[in-house]
Amino acid sequence: MAQDFLADIQALITTLQSNGSYSQVLTNHAQEIAYIQNSTDAALLSTNCTAYFAGLNSAIQADQQAAQIQLQYQLIAAQQFSQIVYTLVGGRGYHNHG
Repeated sequence: MAQDFLADIQALITTLQSNGSYSQVLTNHAQEIAYIQNSTDAALLSTNCTAYFAGLNSAIQADQQAAQIQLQYQLIAAQQFSQIVYTLVGGRGYHNHG
């Protein structure tokens, strides 16, 4: 059963990698995918499922932390952009300039 799980997940990853529309999704799950594709980690699944899934969970958490950091950067950039536009239009709002 564990090997079927791994084979199905790896097949899904291969399918997603062949479709460029999923590149950002794959990037957002880079640690998780690397863990799943790592042969040493895959071998662990057949000998110690608990350890395998603990490692997988750590990889998922690392991806989530990276996503949080990226979100913070996006918010900072959006705030800076908004401040520039606000200053440009003299605080009158986006639609009232001119």
